[in-house]
Parts: sequence; structure tokens; C-alpha cells
Amino acid sequence: MKDLDIILKYQELDIKLRKANDALEKSKSYENMEKARQDFSIAKKTRDDNEKTAENILSYVESAQKLSKEINAMLDRLAKKEEITDEDIAQLEKAKAKLSEVEAKISERKGQSEKIIREFLDAGEQGKKHKTAFEDNKKEFMELKATKQPEINELTKELKALEEKISPEVLKLYKSITAERKFPAFVDAYVDKDSYYCRGCGIALSQAKTSEYKNNPYCICEKCKRVIYKKG
Repeated sequence: MKDLDIILKYQELDIKLRKANDALEKSKSYENMEKARQDFSIAKKTRDDNEKTAENILSYVESAQKLSKEINAMLDRLAKKEEITDEDIAQLEKAKAKLSEVEAKISERKGQSEKIIREFLDAGEQGKKHKTAFEDNKKEFMELKATKQPEINELTKELKALEEKISPEVLKLYKSITAERKFPAFVDAYVDKDSYYCRGCGIALSQAKTSEYKNNPYCICEKCKRVIYKKG
């Protein structure tokens, strides 16, 4: 197979790089940092939701105040009129009904108000706590990352240099396999009682695939889609 030695070296370095990055992402400080980030987002959403609910309650109160003023103004006008018509009474009753409706909505939410305020304040405190936890764990994670970064940088540099020596087709094939988190992507076959097996997934090759493997530099595993190459 063309570029086999180079792609195998590339694979070796790539696996080392992924292990180094995985070690960072699986570190306790990284896990705690991400948990604090998620908890902070939840606290912020709770605070924002309660703020919106409080704004709705306030809008009802403001509507009630406005309607109350309108009713008082209407009563003042009626008091000055010599004759009150049915239309005047109808308008007054309509305004009173609307005010009663708004007051009922305020009453419904009266018990909710204390809960909203309590949750709003609690979410604020929780948010501060999670933000502090995030910053503390981020600092610890960045210190850990600094110890791994030289190795990561060197591996990245070596991989970049090797990429220039690998044909685009082979590199594309490798990356399409590893994109599915299959490592290693290029494997050899092993023989047991005249049967050929993929060393990646351990599944026996069919007769047709075995023939393809024997007559070509490599074949693609029918099961895991890894490249099965020939040694030597």
C-alpha cells in the first residue's frame, strides 16, 4: 500500500495526541469546570424566567392602576353631567369588569410573588457560587493544560509535517474512519485456521473479502470499515 509506513507513523502520533487531549478532557478540573458552567446556565435561566414572570405581574399592576384612574376620571365626568345615559353606565361597567379581571389575575399571582422573589434571589446566589467554582476549576485546568501543551504542540507539529507526505486520498480515508472514533483506523489481519480476521473488530473476513485482501495491497473491513493492510 502506498504511503503505508508514513500513515502508520501518522496514526501512532495521532493516537498519542488524542490520548493527551482526552487526558485533559477527562481530568477532574475539566469535569468540574463544565459542571459549574452548566449549573451557572441553569441558575441564570431560572433568574431570567423569574424576572420575566415578575415583569408580567408588574404589567398587571400597572394596568390596574391605569384602569383605576380611568374609572375615577369617568366618575368625575359623570358627576358633572346633568343626565347619565345608558351608554355612560355601560362604559363604566365595562371598565369595572376589566379592572376586576386584572385584579383577579394579580390576586392569582399574589402567592406566586413571594416564591418568585425567593427563587430569583436564590438563583442569584447560586449563580455567584457556580461562577466562582468555574473560575477556580478553570485555573486548575489551565495549569494542568500548561504541563501537557508542549507535548500537544510537538505532536501537532509532527502530524502536520507528515500530512504533506501522505497522498490526499489516503489521508482522507484515514480521517473519515477516525471521525467515527475508530482507533486505530489502519490495522493488519491475523490468521486462525485458514480464516482471516480484522484486528480492529475481530470479525472474520468473508471469502470474497479474503480474496480481495490477498490480491490487493489492502481491503476495507465489511464490519467496522477499517483499512486492513498487508504487512511487509
